[in-house]
Amino acid sequence: MNLTVLYDYLILAMLVLAPAVFIVLFYISAPYGRFTRVGWGPTLNNRVGWFVMEAPASLVVAFIMLFEMELTTVTWVFLLMWQLHYFHRAFIYPFFLKGSRSMPVVIILMAILFNSINAYLIGYHFVLNSYEIDWLTSPFFIVGSILYVVGFFVTKRSDALLRSLRSSGEAGYKVPHGFLYRYVSCPNYLGEIIQWAG
Repeated sequence: MNLTVLYDYLILAMLVLAPAVFIVLFYISAPYGRFTRVGWGPTLNNRVGWFVMEAPASLVVAFIMLFEMELTTVTWVFLLMWQLHYFHRAFIYPFFLKGSRSMPVVIILMAILFNSINAYLIGYHFVLNSYEIDWLTSPFFIVGSILYVVGFFVTKRSDALLRSLRSSGEAGYKVPHGFLYRYVSCPNYLGEIIQWAG
């Protein structure tokens, strides 16, 4: 199977899987965070689990773009934007998590699969498509970059507010106040949606 065919099959699989998972999650709460519960098999510490499940998103794209193609100015910019998000998410954010919760290994494995496929699709998009330098001055890139920066800021600010709710070793959930929590229940997720839209 050649690269383009595999890429097309994986895109199709993700497009079919997304609505299916969306519907299933109305009936089954994914067992992590405050919904962690017994019956989902062995667990791992949250910090370790977060690191292991998010690392492929950073590493797969980096490998593809650094070793499978010749980087241009445009692809360097996209690689750096991707890494700003996912390097932080995999290699920095887990070490700021408080508490001693754990997550099921099955969730970690599903996240590894998703992040690996997603990273493969993003990385090979740049192998299969070329962008000229004038892309960086196009309205698409400018508006997308603004959305990316706004979403990044919203996510990081919201995460910081959540972290500040608990002191080290403290358990339980608290209701955050201020910033966008006045208007949205999960502005950290809203920030990610804005970032991805960008």
